[in-house]
Amino acid sequence: MKETIHKLRSSHLGSERTVWVRSPRDGTKPPNLTIFLDAEIYRDRVGAVATIDDLESKSAIASSWFVFVS
Repeated sequence: MKETIHKLRSSHLGSERTVWVRSPRDGTKPPNLTIFLDAEIYRDRVGAVATIDDLESKSAIASSWFVFVS
C-alpha cells in the first residue's frame, strides 16, 4: 500500500500536524475513507497499519483510503 506523508500547517493555531495518507492497494479510487485521529497511537501502539495490511491481503475489507492525522 502506498503511503504519503504531508504536513498540515495552521497559521491560526500556530502549529503543524503530520498526516499520513495510505492509498488503496489496487490503485482504484474507492468511495471509502477511514480517518484515524491521534495517529501515533493507532500507528505505533495499536498496530493499525499492520492490521489494515493483513486484512487487505486477505480481501477481508473493502478497498479504502486510510488517513492518519497527528
